[in-house]
Amino acid sequence: MVTINNDDNYENENILVIDKIKLLFDRYNQKKIKQKYLKRKLTSYAKTSGFINNIYRKQAWNLLVHTSSDEYTTDINQIESHQYYEQIKLDVIRTLKRFPPNYSDSERSELQDELILIITKILIKHEELHYYQGYHDISLTFLLVLGEDLCLPVIDSITMSHLK
Repeated sequence: MVTINNDDNYENENILVIDKIKLLFDRYNQKKIKQKYLKRKLTSYAKTSGFINNIYRKQAWNLLVHTSSDEYTTDINQIESHQYYEQIKLDVIRTLKRFPPNYSDSERSELQDELILIITKILIKHEELHYYQGYHDISLTFLLVLGEDLCLPVIDSITMSHLK
């Protein structure tokens, strides 16, 4: 009797996707393919297999959702006086269980502060939006994968296209 190890198949598929994504970026950087083609292929991978690892996730999302961080307020008074700021803060403080165990208390605290600012900045930019419970969990995932600078435009774009 022959058994198939699904973990091996999954791992081989991941390696194949990573190789294809790497090749796409290499060809793009060598100016052998156009940005429009690269975006179309990356969108296809995002829908079917994902980008597999954080290195390619950052590169792909940066290319697919490119906006300027100048579009967001940096005025701390405006942020802290926003109508949802206190609720966001309460919800984010409760996200302790959503952090990977390898984060120290100080790293968690710093990420929580960043998450509060990110969510509030998006809500200030889009006055028509309302905060809802669970939005911080979605946003935290992007923050952990993409980092503070890149996650803001990605969360903004996904919010406006899928989470309103």
